[in-house]
Amino acid sequence: MTRRWLARGLAALALLLLAALLAIWLLLRASLPPLQGELPAPGLAAPVELQRDARGTASVHAANRSDAAYGIGVAHGQDRFFQMDTLRRAAAGEMAALVGAPGLKIDRATRGHGFRARAEQAYAALSPAEQGLLQAYAAGVNRGLQSLGARPPEYWLLRQAPAPWQPVDSLLAVYAMYLNLQADQLGQLRGRMALRERLGAPLADFLLAPGIPELDAPLDGVAFAQRGPIPAPPPGWGQGAAPRQQMAGEAGQVGSNAWAVGGARRPGQPGLLANDMHLSLGLPNTWYRMALHWRGADGRERRWVGVTLPGMPALVVGSTGQIAWGFTNSYVRSFELLPLEPAGDGRWRGPDGREAPLQRQTHTLTVAGSAPQALELESSPWGPVERLDGRPHVRRWQAYRPDAVNLQLLALEDAADVPTALALAPRLGMPTQNQLLVDRQGHLAWTPAGPLLGEGPHPQLQDPADGRLWSANHRHLGGAGFERLGDGGYGAPGRAARVRERLRALDHPDEAALAAIALDDQAPMLQRWQALLLRRLDAAAPDSARAEYRRLIDAPLQARPDAVAYTLVRGLRTAALEAFNQALAPSLPQAGGDAKDFSLAALNPRWDEPVLRLYEEQPAAWRSGLPELLALVDAEMERLQQRHGRLADARWGETESIRVRHPLSAALPAWLGRHLDAPPQPMVGDTLTPRAQARSFGASERLVVAPGEEARGLFAMPGGPSGHPLSPFYLSDHADWAAGRFGPLLPGAPLHRLQLRP
Repeated sequence: MTRRWLARGLAALALLLLAALLAIWLLLRASLPPLQGELPAPGLAAPVELQRDARGTASVHAANRSDAAYGIGVAHGQDRFFQMDTLRRAAAGEMAALVGAPGLKIDRATRGHGFRARAEQAYAALSPAEQGLLQAYAAGVNRGLQSLGARPPEYWLLRQAPAPWQPVDSLLAVYAMYLNLQADQLGQLRGRMALRERLGAPLADFLLAPGIPELDAPLDGVAFAQRGPIPAPPPGWGQGAAPRQQMAGEAGQVGSNAWAVGGARRPGQPGLLANDMHLSLGLPNTWYRMALHWRGADGRERRWVGVTLPGMPALVVGSTGQIAWGFTNSYVRSFELLPLEPAGDGRWRGPDGREAPLQRQTHTLTVAGSAPQALELESSPWGPVERLDGRPHVRRWQAYRPDAVNLQLLALEDAADVPTALALAPRLGMPTQNQLLVDRQGHLAWTPAGPLLGEGPHPQLQDPADGRLWSANHRHLGGAGFERLGDGGYGAPGRAARVRERLRALDHPDEAALAAIALDDQAPMLQRWQALLLRRLDAAAPDSARAEYRRLIDAPLQARPDAVAYTLVRGLRTAALEAFNQALAPSLPQAGGDAKDFSLAALNPRWDEPVLRLYEEQPAAWRSGLPELLALVDAEMERLQQRHGRLADARWGETESIRVRHPLSAALPAWLGRHLDAPPQPMVGDTLTPRAQARSFGASERLVVAPGEEARGLFAMPGGPSGHPLSPFYLSDHADWAAGRFGPLLPGAPLHRLQLRP
């Protein structure tokens, strides 16, 4: 009898569990968007059709631009609302109100920027037509969200309800990109100022080398400063390392490439552009591919295709049929820290000569599921206050300008050619980017788009004689052009040099040829390390173990899964940089700011130049602090043999795996969380190669297009259009992206049609 009741009890429990799982599954299914039929859409002037192809790529067809913005909003709201919500909250410093205590770190870092108030001011400064466009977009977003049968699944996990999208939130999404693309420069500036004050200009100039002569690839051909003598080492050199200074194997992850060819290389044809923007990778992807069709006020049909940022009703990168453009992060100088002078009686003299006391402001941080937290910050009439070694400085950032965020990017939709688009670049309200432009007439150009510090015009290069331009986060200009832009942490120029080399080798550039450059896996930077290693090994006494190492590294350096030479040379470079990091750590500033501001990665992403010079020239004053190069080789051989068994089995694809994950997957049990993530894949590419790749960093999109010839365009991106794990479009683009394949840029034949009716 007892067994019978136990069996019945277990059966009932199993049924309850199955019922609960079925209810959860039905709830999750209910939160998928409707793709077919009709959707009432109050506020539209005319019907809008939202189409999706076999991969879920959205196309919006509208009678006017305002209705088109509404249609974009419906697509974004249906597929990406949670992503948009986190963007606006991250910018405003309101993340903890959604995700609880884990969001406090973000809120403490961002609330002091005051971006919500700045967004409201920027919105008030928009024209009535621009405000109307954001209002139409917000209405579309909220209609898309309302069309779901249940709230998006992330809100169930967080036990939260989504708050409606407001027009001003679109401007917060742009401020979120300022945080993503420029905020790290503040720590770099703190560290560099302290480094120069502590070590002096000659030594700081050596350590913060602005270029690498063998690899520098300026667009204007102006040579950068050549090498000077190596100064004496800093006090404390080589006397032990503070653990906090560890570099973790890599001096920063700087990425994004763009390259273009114009009429000189393609007579009688439109210019041809390629762009792959590299960012931290996650699911869903940062960008949302879309095609838009509408009729302008002049009655002419308009269209564009490319990627959008969920949160904004604008084309970020792509083609309008008349022009096409791409971006790479500019790394120009974006911050200033201006010292305040004591004026007595608790007052300080600011940059404009006025005197005033500092104020303390208390911000209340709302925390879901917990008590509010207080955040105290210093401010002044001249701006937010930073303290360096206790001394107050005013923080100025391009993001604080009244024109830092606007809707001028939309004006590119009407630009008929490159000269018109170039004139718009200084007015674009967005984080300053290198913009490469091509048009239907075969023109091409480069310029920094967005605000610049200081006075003077934006530099421009248009229609170079050889018809080629390239951009890879490097220094684009020398001389006066560089002085105008400043150094906000340019990446090492190896990727740019390799892109330029590949571009110059093309006799008949077409879409496929330009796409192949995005997948290039060679690292010119490592060739200098390889040459140094071969010289030292050949000059050393014979050693059988080192002979095997030498044989294996004497091969082409390509970051491919089966590559051994690349693994060995790359590992030695990492070991040398970390050894230098340990020796320099006692000399780095230790007081004030965040400790990470004074790490090598924060100070300079171009450490190869000073470290290689020390190993190549071996100045006597520096030798005591650095291990001998062959000692590093011996240690690396031991490490690799312990991990792989044999040096010959140390393949690049086995050193790390590429992981593209959903932000909430780590908070779930492993068996459940892995269903939110993309399958891991062996490492291919590297941060030193044009195919810039790290564990969770890489190409957020790859695009090749000639304006007017979009049907020949190529495209790839990680993830898929949808942010819903049960959607067939959650990973619909991912397998091709992971394999390095390109598909058509234009959406395919529509399989789903959703009619939005006024």
